[in-house]
Parts: sequence; C-alpha cells; structure tokens
Amino acid sequence: MAAFVAKSIEEATETLIDYRGKTPPKSDSGIKLITAKVIKDGFIQGGNHEYISEENYATWMKRGLPKQWDILITTEAPLGEVAQLRSPEKVALAQRVILLRGDPSCIDQQYYFQALKSPFVQAQLKARSTGTTVLGIKQSELRQVEIPCYPLPTQRKIAAVLSAYDDLIENNTRRIALLEQMAQALYREWFVHFCFPGHEDVPLIDSPLGSIPQGWQIEKVSAIADVYRGRSYRSANLVEEGGLPFLNLKCVNRDGGFRRDGLKRYAGAYKETQTARAGDVVMAVTDMTQERRIVARPARVPAMGEDTFVLSMDLVKIVPKEQVPSDYLYGMFRFSQFPDEVKQHASGVNVLHLRPDRIEEFEFALAPAALRSNYASIVSVLYQECDVLERKNDLLRETRNILLPRLISGQLDISHLPIDTGGLGHD
Repeated sequence: MAAFVAKSIEEATETLIDYRGKTPPKSDSGIKLITAKVIKDGFIQGGNHEYISEENYATWMKRGLPKQWDILITTEAPLGEVAQLRSPEKVALAQRVILLRGDPSCIDQQYYFQALKSPFVQAQLKARSTGTTVLGIKQSELRQVEIPCYPLPTQRKIAAVLSAYDDLIENNTRRIALLEQMAQALYREWFVHFCFPGHEDVPLIDSPLGSIPQGWQIEKVSAIADVYRGRSYRSANLVEEGGLPFLNLKCVNRDGGFRRDGLKRYAGAYKETQTARAGDVVMAVTDMTQERRIVARPARVPAMGEDTFVLSMDLVKIVPKEQVPSDYLYGMFRFSQFPDEVKQHASGVNVLHLRPDRIEEFEFALAPAALRSNYASIVSVLYQECDVLERKNDLLRETRNILLPRLISGQLDISHLPIDTGGLGHD
C-alpha cells in the first residue's frame, strides 16, 4: 500500500470562495447560476439551471470569480457533492456551494477533485457536519477535513486514470445532448415551421390555430391519447434496494426530458395503469419549485434494463392511440407551445396542480399518419442511441467508483506504472 501525507483543506487550498449567506436576484436568462441541486456525481447536471442577469454578475461575484478546473463542493442539501468547472464558461455561484482551488505546490487540481469524492474525505465531511434532517458543514469545519496527499507525480497518475472515465462520461453526455437537439430541430422544422418533405406542394389553409398545411387536422389530445394518473405513496414504501423504479417529479427536468438521477425504488402496491415502460411519455402535473417550470413538462422513459416503472401521483402517463407513435406525441409535448400554454391552467399557491383534463383539452395541428410515422422512425433511432450511451455511462461510473477508493487510499499503488498524464487540465 502506498503511503501518503494527510493535509487539511486549509493547507492544500490556495483559494476558497464562499457565497453562503447571499441570495442573488434570479432572471430567466443570462449567466448560469450553479446551485447545490445541479451538482451531482462529479458533474454539473444540465436541464435545471437558474440564471442571473449579466448586469448583476459583477456586483454579485465580488468575493471572487470562478476559473476553469475549479472545484465546487456542496455544503448542505446535499452535503459533499463535488463537481468541476470543465469549461471556461462564465458562471455564478449560489449559496451552499464552496469553490476550491488547490495549491499547485502540494496538490494537483485534478487529483484534488477526485480525492474529495473518496470515502476517506466523504466520511470526514459527515463526521464534521451538523443537523438532523439536513446535514450541513461550516466553512471552519470544512477547512479541517484532511486530504491524502501523495508525491505530485503519483497524484497526477491517479488523476489520469480516474479522469479518463470522467472524460468518456462527459463525451457520451454531449453526444446525448446533440442527439436530443437533432430530434428537436427535426420536429420544429416539420411540425412548427411546416418545412416537411414535400411541403412545397401542400398549400396552407386557415384554421382556428392559424395557417396549417392542407390535410392536417385540429385535434384535442383526448382524441389521440389517454391520460393516466400515478398513485400516492407512503415514504415507508420507498426503499434503497429491491422493488421497482419509482418515477417522481425529480425525474423530470425543468425544460423537459428525463433525469435518471431522480429515480427512487418502490416496494408498495400499484395498478397497471399506474406503471410505465421504456419509451412511454410521462408528464409533471404538480410543481413545488420556485421557478414554476416543471409543471406540464414531459419526459420520455429511457430503456434502463427495467421492465416496469411505478408512477407517482405527481406524474401522468400519456398513452397514444392507434396510428399515433409515442415519439411523435412526445415531440409535440416537448417541442411545441404545449408546456407554456397548458401550465397557465395550473393553480395553487405553494404547490401548482394541473388537472389531467387540461392536458386532454389542448388543441394542436395533427400531421397526416405517414408524416408522423416518418418522424417517429427517424427519432426513435436517435433515442435508442441515447439509451445505449446512458447505459455505457452507467458502466463507466460503476468501474470508476470501484477504482476511486482503492486509488485514493493507496490500496492500489500505481506510482511505478508508466501512465501518461499529459492530457489533464492543469494551470
């Protein structure tokens, strides 16, 4: 086993930036605000970002500006999630997030990032935390957490091995985003701008929704799909292992799409109509967020090696009728004006509620059967590739998480191995 010297975060850190105690004014667009809830599994997750305006950035970020490869660690709700700023994009930091920039004379920044995720460090974070229902750690306590420090060449070798997995995960995630953008672009080209194959020979006609191609029909969702509500559940039925995957609000991104890290497990009773399968369309019908952006947002259930998913009552499953492909229906819900229009019918003060019949009453221009089938046949291939890439990422995470504690603890000594460390991001 390789020997290391333990250095506190205080000793190993050149720059620490803490914006706790301040709440920035939010805006609909502008500079991305990194909050604790988007830091997960070593990455900043997409799809649920908040923003501050460009005008407020300079006055808000007076305590210091983030740089590429800086490390972010959450101090509460949740405690100890770590991510790294992998691009030079300008970002703002929210409460419950502390930035760490290592002292290059004693710690490699990429190694520092990996070490913070290790059980050795995570156990110290929890031991120094306070709170009952929600664990949190003070900055003074965080500074005393110890990091195992090897000679810098060894640190860089450890970082190179683990970073290779992170790089592959990031590349796959980017490919997934590009495939989803292709599905969106195709839907809007064909069904919003009406530039579908052969559109030159199809005249536009007047309709209650404006000009639409001849042969298209104005229909309500109820004419082409059935809506099923999920079930209420008791927390006692949520389990760590066993049971079935449980779809809930956390599985839906604020801009639509599926969040795999939101899945829980369920071991209670359910009905067939309260379940979903891969490829099904689900939708949020309640919204507890401050931004009110989740309600009416759809998600496509991905293929994850599970046959049955149980639905929370916060979601509905929307099942298309004959000759209406699910992927076409998902495109309409996700990429049209549907979410913005239907969410206006949600009501409530602290929690928004959307009645399923409001979904059923939505009217849209239904394309001819051949065109919607053509679209579905194209995008189904894209979504299948997304599912394949997600499964690859699962395997990469599993392998990385097995190696991580062994490398950081010194149980697996690679100091003597000829490992190339030239591709890492170093200052």
